[in-house]
Amino acid sequence: MRAPIQAVQTRLRGFRMPESGLSIHLALRILGGIFFFNFWSIASQANGLWSDRGLTPSVLWPWVLPIVLGGAAAALVLIAGRLPWWALLTAWGAQVFLLHLDGPWLQFQGDVLLAEVGFLALFLASPGWRKLPPPSRIGSRPTGLILMNGLLIKVMLGSGWMKLTGGDPFWLRETALNVFFETQPLPAATAWFFHHLPGTVLKHALWYAVMIEVMLPLYVFLPRLFRSIAAGGFTLLMLLVIASGHHGWMPWLVILLSLLLIDDRTWRQWLPEGRGPAASVPLVAKPLSLPGLALLLIWIPLTAGLTFGHKAEVFWPPWRQAGEGLAHLRAGNRYAMYGRVQPRRFEVEIQGSLDGEHWREYLFKVKPGHPQRLSMFPDVHTHRLDQQFHQVALHHANPRAWEAHPWLGRLAGGLLENDPVVTGLLDVNPFPDQPPRYLRLVTYQVRFADPVTRRERGIWWMRSVRGLYGPVIRRED
Repeated sequence: MRAPIQAVQTRLRGFRMPESGLSIHLALRILGGIFFFNFWSIASQANGLWSDRGLTPSVLWPWVLPIVLGGAAAALVLIAGRLPWWALLTAWGAQVFLLHLDGPWLQFQGDVLLAEVGFLALFLASPGWRKLPPPSRIGSRPTGLILMNGLLIKVMLGSGWMKLTGGDPFWLRETALNVFFETQPLPAATAWFFHHLPGTVLKHALWYAVMIEVMLPLYVFLPRLFRSIAAGGFTLLMLLVIASGHHGWMPWLVILLSLLLIDDRTWRQWLPEGRGPAASVPLVAKPLSLPGLALLLIWIPLTAGLTFGHKAEVFWPPWRQAGEGLAHLRAGNRYAMYGRVQPRRFEVEIQGSLDGEHWREYLFKVKPGHPQRLSMFPDVHTHRLDQQFHQVALHHANPRAWEAHPWLGRLAGGLLENDPVVTGLLDVNPFPDQPPRYLRLVTYQVRFADPVTRRERGIWWMRSVRGLYGPVIRRED
């Protein structure tokens, strides 16, 4: 039995990942920044979402703010480069705790991907580090790099595979970008300009995007030139996604994963002489260990299966048990960025009235609403009520749609009482002094205004009423 093990160890001594000390050093600090802004964003909305007066009261509410503050503090420690492994473990644990809270507020792909990146990043650091070493002393972390590279492949190839095989007619007919910028969840003003690009430009951009998602993942484990091309392609695509609207942490995390494709030798070629990372200290670039190999033998088949839509139940032991365990830790997920696009855009708006005849509209922070309102630039703040209202609008034709979103009742109740915990989730409350007596939700079909209408009337959207979303609600005297 010892002979095969020794043979494997002998072969492993010859396997080394490229030295990537600078990319690892930067990635850990950047991940700390993403965790910090994520917790800051959640803290600013937590009272309205999970408190006793919020939209989905949680029995875990007394722990939410301490966990969020602890995660934010750990993220700052990680940014400072102190106790990086333990700071990362704390931030990841806080994110996993939040993902188990009640309600739909943390069920977006970017939230889950952040937890998975945080878990795999633990293999890029060491529990024994008191502070983050300089790049020359990090060298190669083969297990961590392979895991992070595999996650990048899962995200990008899974997204491209869904576009090609998911049966969405817009991707198959090469017209997805003709509607994507208009119907994406939370567009910014830049999306209006992208939407009005010539059709030929949008058609070619679509195929470039699909090629990046389907072909460049194959470059990840090729020599450094191919890895650099893949990193550049992924980053460019994600920057364009970020520029078009509010997409949460998903594109930022893909950029972070792409950064880890750049090794130290490439940095030395790109940066001015003397500015690149120094050569690693001898013996720092350790070969892949036997425990690391065992982990990869579990992880790689699960990642490959999830990329193409398989669930943990289809695997044999021990992969099945490993997949189920990772799912509980939010570290084994499938991703498909915009594998389907909506043909038309619908919006559900909230209106209140004092007399039942004259109605005033509540305004959200970034969600499209009033024709003259469209957020100018994307930001790092994740507006979770705005995001969820996009999901509400997708089910506007369902006669039982109100029952599918029970938090809408608490939202209506809070607005009818002018509860600041609830109204704080919105941008403009049209009843600052006296709460409305009546409340209704109205469904609109909206589309981008054409350039002439935009110039003459100063509006971003054209909208038409499609009907009421549920009954009119009256506040009892």
